[in-house]
Amino acid sequence: MRRPRRLLLIDDRAEDRDLVIRELRRRYEDLQVKEIAGAAEFEDALEEGDFDLAVTEYKLYWADGLQVLEQIKASRPECPVIMVTGSGNEEIAAASMKAGADDYLNKSRHYLQGLLRTLKPFLSGGEQTLTGSSGPGYLRLFDLVPVALYRIDPQGKVLNANLALVQLLGYGSRKELLAVNSREFYARAEDRRKWRQLMERDGAVRNFDVQLRRKDDAVLWVRNNAQAIRDEQGRIAWYEGCAEDITSRRQAEEALKESEAKYRLLFENNPQPMWVYDLETLAFMKVNQAAVAHYGYSREEFLAMTIRDIRPPEDVDPLLKRVSELTPGLGYSGEWRHRKKSGEIMDVDIVSHGIIFNNRQARLALVKDITARKRTEVALRESERFLASIFDSIRDGLFILDTDFTILRTNPTVEKWYAHAGPLVGKKCYEALYEASEPCECCPAQQTLETGGAASLVLPKRGPVQEELSWLEVFTFPLTDIADGRVKGVIAYIRDISARRRAEEELKETNEFLRSLLEASAAGIVYLDKDGNVRIWNRAATRMFGWDAAEVLGRYPAPVPPEQEREFQQLRERVLAGEIVTGLETQRRRKDGSLIDVSLSVAPVKDAQGEVQGTLAMLTDITARKKAEEALHQKEEQFQQAQKMEAVGRLAGGVAHDFNNLLTAIMGYSELLLMRIEDQGQAHLVDQIIHVCERAATLVRQLLALSRRQPLRPVPLDLNKVVEGMEQLLQRVIGEDIQLHIDLEPGRPWVKADPGQLEQVIVNLAVNARDAMPQGGNLYIRTIHETLDEARAETIREARPGTFVVLQVADTGMGIEREVRERIFEPFYTTKGPGEGTGLGLATVYGIVTQHEGWINVSSEPGRGASFKIYFPVAEIEPEEKARDALSLDELKGAGERILVVEDEDELRDLALRMLRGKGYRVEGAATVAEALQVFDREQGNFNLVFSDVVLSDQSGLQLVEELLARKPDLKALLTSGYADEKVQWPIIQARKYPFLQKPYSLISLLKTIAEVLKSG
Repeated sequence: MRRPRRLLLIDDRAEDRDLVIRELRRRYEDLQVKEIAGAAEFEDALEEGDFDLAVTEYKLYWADGLQVLEQIKASRPECPVIMVTGSGNEEIAAASMKAGADDYLNKSRHYLQGLLRTLKPFLSGGEQTLTGSSGPGYLRLFDLVPVALYRIDPQGKVLNANLALVQLLGYGSRKELLAVNSREFYARAEDRRKWRQLMERDGAVRNFDVQLRRKDDAVLWVRNNAQAIRDEQGRIAWYEGCAEDITSRRQAEEALKESEAKYRLLFENNPQPMWVYDLETLAFMKVNQAAVAHYGYSREEFLAMTIRDIRPPEDVDPLLKRVSELTPGLGYSGEWRHRKKSGEIMDVDIVSHGIIFNNRQARLALVKDITARKRTEVALRESERFLASIFDSIRDGLFILDTDFTILRTNPTVEKWYAHAGPLVGKKCYEALYEASEPCECCPAQQTLETGGAASLVLPKRGPVQEELSWLEVFTFPLTDIADGRVKGVIAYIRDISARRRAEEELKETNEFLRSLLEASAAGIVYLDKDGNVRIWNRAATRMFGWDAAEVLGRYPAPVPPEQEREFQQLRERVLAGEIVTGLETQRRRKDGSLIDVSLSVAPVKDAQGEVQGTLAMLTDITARKKAEEALHQKEEQFQQAQKMEAVGRLAGGVAHDFNNLLTAIMGYSELLLMRIEDQGQAHLVDQIIHVCERAATLVRQLLALSRRQPLRPVPLDLNKVVEGMEQLLQRVIGEDIQLHIDLEPGRPWVKADPGQLEQVIVNLAVNARDAMPQGGNLYIRTIHETLDEARAETIREARPGTFVVLQVADTGMGIEREVRERIFEPFYTTKGPGEGTGLGLATVYGIVTQHEGWINVSSEPGRGASFKIYFPVAEIEPEEKARDALSLDELKGAGERILVVEDEDELRDLALRMLRGKGYRVEGAATVAEALQVFDREQGNFNLVFSDVVLSDQSGLQLVEELLARKPDLKALLTSGYADEKVQWPIIQARKYPFLQKPYSLISLLKTIAEVLKSG
């Protein structure tokens, strides 16, 4: 059978109760209503606790409705309570809801109907336990009350919230707040878990203080009251409650706690003993750690004692009398004697203040141990007697003045110095000592009286008879009152410094003399103290390094470069140990950052006791001398290199001449033989002979190039076009693993050079770079203009001032060691293994560049690649953009032209005759100049061309050509030679523009050259 509902109706107006009961019983037959009209009935009902809901009047004659509400909620947290009143307002409604009321109604005209609607959810059907807070009264007040109200489900979803909560949490609207789960409001997750535990255990939470996070992330403290609302099955349907912002209150509480903690900390950590004692019983109520440490009693022992127990027996009565006279405020208790636990008596000074402590009248006492001060006072009296004896025994002068310059006391020394003035005590100091009517100008005693500080002055000593001028140094010190610190007199201390003054004058003269020597010295003189700081810096040092003395005095010496720091420190240590160092050549840094070479001599500076106090250094700038020595060294190296190259050149030139003649014969006869052989196998063998001869000829040209004896055919060239034309060739030379980068400066950098040899230079450098990058890399070829002045030219080996076209070949290879860089241009020098190189590649480059009046600048470091910069003189004219017509094969055949061949080598002469006769020319041969002239005369000059070796056994071929041209001006001439030294007279050949064919030559080159010469105008 369903248990009837029980309603607790609390109202002290009987007519109001009857009206409600009558209407409820008419509607709900099984409803049991218990009427409460007074306090006793209410207490009985609470004790029984047999009710399901309650309706209470706000204004009761025997109680406040809020108190009734709180008592019901405290006893039955889950019980719904409806607050009603006949004269309510919004403030009462807010207070009711904040206290936990489930709804609030005014006893207006429609009160009864509103109450019935509010109670209907509780009283109609089943085991309904949901509150009536959705009734019209609740909805009417929900947004009006200033207290934050809410309703949330067990999963934390906010079902409803009034505007006060929206504002409290900083959201823009109710809708925005309802979209947020309530767990997001908690600043700490554990607070939410604790809230839910309390709710599950008790069905409600009361005065639960928690930190919530606003939308703007600000954290505030709220006091939360809430209850669980259950459905018919007893399950929690939702929680509803209110939240009060208590942030300010909590902050005030925290501030109070912090203040209390500070005062507690101040009490406990005060270095002076402090305690609180009961004013009635005199018992210790609290003591600090300093009291425990100072007196030797434990804290427990102190708290079991009274302030009488730490006094000697004879001081107890005066203590009780003094306590009875104390006023409630701050009071000085005076000086007392206390007894420590050890029995030791000490003197103390006590200040106390009346306070309320643990609801008792008490006093807080601060105790200062003045035992030492008392002893000091006794010692001071002893000291005064002792100081008086010292005052009289000091050999220097002492006297004491009061504030009006009256002498109060003097020692015997002053009395002796001024015995002629009679007794000094009682007289003004300026009258007794200087027979003046007012204080002296700049009087130190007057300065001390005015400023309260010490002062000093040097004065002449005066007396009736003075054999020589004497001087006194007067020091004055304030004599202050211990109590208030005011200056009440002056102590004057006087020394006779006559001897010192004379010594100072002599020292001054000596110092001035030494200063003059320092400043007049041409060498830089620097004195460093033991700490390494500059103390002396003369003008020569300023001129040498650029720093003024003011910039370096008192500092660590700026001129020492970082790389010289260790050497500098080692040198200082040696000198500070007593060693003298002379003539040390090193480097120092100037203010502008440049380095200079100096000759350094350093000696220790000792004091009178022989202790080293610093180091004195004398520095001479030897930069110019070192540069001259370096320049001389470079010139000597260049001269030795030139001699070496000259010797190699002479050897190479001689070898080349004979070798070229042999190669000419081998190549020529091989070509003649090749023309007659029909068998392809044999022809191939002869071809190989010719190919090997060409390689040998190339080797000979390299020998001549490195010895600078290779005949040059310089013409104006566009260096950019030369490089561009070689790009494909260079790419094949360096291979696919190396990237070629060409950067050509615009502006057509013209040079005058032999095209073939210039190409040889670029190829040799490219091959050298390729060998330096076995794993691949980058090869850069650039052309630029560069102008060198004299200063810049001096820094580059073999350079000279002027404007030059620069060809730069750089790689990213393994780099070159310094020792290797010094020898890379030497003939036959190589770092490659046996059979991997001839050692002529870079030597050939060097020879060709030198022949072109240029030079090479190499820069490289191991692991950072290498750069070769080749400087060529700028050509004064530009090259002609004219291509020479190539001769066809048919034109290589002669048409019966007559040629005189002059060659002293029989094999070569026979070869030339065979070659030319085989190609349609009519030829005559001669071995010497004399024989050639005879043939020429015999044939009556009937020749179209003379082909002569330059070097012949009797005269030169050049002389022969000139003689024949004199006889027959329209005669064509072609000269040949196996080398190009002074015998060939190459400059004359070039100057007179005679055609020249270099040995060894092939059949095709001979025929082409002769055809070109015959066709030339």
